[in-house]
Amino acid sequence: MPDLDHFKKMSFRLVSQERLLFEGYISQVIAQTVQGAIEILPGHIPFCGLLSVGTVKITTYPAGEKDYFYVSGGIIELQANQVTILADTSIHASDIDIDNLAQQEAISRAQLDQPSLEKTQKVLAELAALNTQRKVVKEIGKMRDK
Repeated sequence: MPDLDHFKKMSFRLVSQERLLFEGYISQVIAQTVQGAIEILPGHIPFCGLLSVGTVKITTYPAGEKDYFYVSGGIIELQANQVTILADTSIHASDIDIDNLAQQEAISRAQLDQPSLEKTQKVLAELAALNTQRKVVKEIGKMRDK
């Protein structure tokens, strides 16, 4: 009887500029692209897209565990059942420090008092990134409560 395991998993790598965050087999990945959310399962057609700021969710294989990462953007590519994400910045959800997020948010908000379009745009982008990281942590909390 043929081994059907090949049809249930994909090879997955998540790499940021700083380091390799994950490498292994998965059965599912969900990510936010600039055109909307995408779910990739084994056997998906080849795909390449630009990631937007958001969450990358994976389901490991064969354990079936959920894992979450924050990404600030990047590229997602699928070729021959191999998914690669090259992220501008990425943080494993367990490494996000809620207290540190609050401190960074306070610092960023204080900079809004200095009138400058360039600074305001930069601070708003930083606040959006911090908010997305907070959402990633909340999502993990919801999954753990189930």
